[in-house]
Amino acid sequence: MTTKISVVCPTYNSEGFIERTINSLLNQVILPFEVVFSDDGSKDNTVTLLEQNMQKFNNMGVKIQILKNRHQGPGEARNQGIKYAKGSWISFLDSDDIWLTNKIKRVVETIEVNPEINFVAHWYNYIRADGRISILKKDASIREGESLEKQVYKSCVFGTSAVTCKKDMLIKVGGFDGTLPVGQDYELWLKLSPYLKYVVIKEVLGQYYEQETSISARPYFKRYWALISILVRHRKKGGICLLFYRVIRATITRQWYFSLQQIVFKKKGHGF
Repeated sequence: MTTKISVVCPTYNSEGFIERTINSLLNQVILPFEVVFSDDGSKDNTVTLLEQNMQKFNNMGVKIQILKNRHQGPGEARNQGIKYAKGSWISFLDSDDIWLTNKIKRVVETIEVNPEINFVAHWYNYIRADGRISILKKDASIREGESLEKQVYKSCVFGTSAVTCKKDMLIKVGGFDGTLPVGQDYELWLKLSPYLKYVVIKEVLGQYYEQETSISARPYFKRYWALISILVRHRKKGGICLLFYRVIRATITRQWYFSLQQIVFKKKGHGF
């Protein structure tokens, strides 16, 4: 395999599900060139479990790194993974998500058939805490002939665990903004959008699991200000009218109501 894919997997207090993610990597039809686990200062047994599973990767000829970082958030954990990855392509996999067995195979096939591209995405299942499943086709809103920058500004059209990108592109734009409490992925797609030559594989190749600790399960107001900051920062990509529209949409939303419910009644969940 000439396409060398390094998987960057950030972890933080992931002992309850990290082995599920590890197994999804080891069960790939085509194994990754390398896996970089970048731990964000876990307080549980996450790193111990990773170290206990190292030999499994070694036995299958997969290079593995376990980075032990101080707690700075998932953006910086991913940045450290990108920094130390040896592959020319980076696939992101969050520690509570999994890939189907043909994920890497389909990504490699897509890259090798389309040598001009620098970015690959795919569909995935969204599995809610109550067991409901929906297929996320985030690319469905992308229209041919319209500026990709503007369309990414309108909405986050890619999912982190469904993205594979050339490493040099990630370095070029400075990686994830670790100062943002949430929304680092959306902000990265905005930075990349002027340079993307992409293909979306219209197949479900992964599964995102909703957790009580998921970013999207947090009260909405904690996400709101990060989103506004991102929209203002990249306002030239959408223009003033779209900036105004997005701020209004973010401000007048039922998620505020659900966030208040979470605070008052101590409920957990996404609220949508």
